[in-house]
Amino acid sequence: MIGIELDGTGHDRPEPWGIAMKIFNKAKCKTIAGSVLIAGMTYFSASGAALSETLKICYLEWGSMGGKALPDLGYIPDSVTKILEHAGYQVEVSILPWNRCIQQTKATKFDLVADAWRGPTFDPDFDYLRMHHIDRINYVTLNSSGIEDAENQSLKGKRVGYLATSGGLEKFYENQDLFSYVAKVNYEDAMLRILANKRVDIILSDPLALLAAADGVKPGLSKEMKVLEPPLQLNLASPLISKKHPKKAEIMERFSQAFGALRKTDFFEKMMKKHGLLIKYPAEDQL
Repeated sequence: MIGIELDGTGHDRPEPWGIAMKIFNKAKCKTIAGSVLIAGMTYFSASGAALSETLKICYLEWGSMGGKALPDLGYIPDSVTKILEHAGYQVEVSILPWNRCIQQTKATKFDLVADAWRGPTFDPDFDYLRMHHIDRINYVTLNSSGIEDAENQSLKGKRVGYLATSGGLEKFYENQDLFSYVAKVNYEDAMLRILANKRVDIILSDPLALLAAADGVKPGLSKEMKVLEPPLQLNLASPLISKKHPKKAEIMERFSQAFGALRKTDFFEKMMKKHGLLIKYPAEDQL
């Protein structure tokens, strides 16, 4: 009989144990209530922490697309940052040489590459977040080269330069035998420099970014360059995340939901206006 003692007369009577149990039960209720409150606070605090988790992303110096001197580090870091912020993350952005950005993200020292072209170059080591935009890839030459277009007969026997760690150059790789010399460089400005110095006849990449970056390598270089048509190919661009990233699925899902929500607004139009660019976005059936 909990809380009941027999006194010396044989009568049952409540004793301090019973009173103590009443006090204990009240204290227990308060403790339980306090535990529930603390648990609830912990839950909401943990949720808040998850929603404010910091992601580290990297990108390169690339014309108006990315750069330390550009407003909010350029169009790509700015737009991807705001999508991730809409998804509940805080974001730290680093502008790095392209190869270092790729390798350190592969090793999960960064959470994401802000943007890259989908394709076999990245397929083995990365997964792609929701498609961000579509880029044209063109051959670019100097006005003085005498090359009029990007048809095979015009390019045959020419010298070409390209960025070694670029994705989205599959059609180029299929036709490398067309060229007399192929220069593979590791840095974006090196590709523009070998064109300016006439060590190659043509280079290839996104012409919008190439022309925007050219004057930083040599003043007035963009006016000496021309884009050869037709485009080599169209590339689908997405942020990259390492296949080894422990939170890959969560980040990909939250990015996708935030992108979808912002796509229904004028977010992307405002971003293009802010950065003075015209970007092609994928149709809904491409997403």
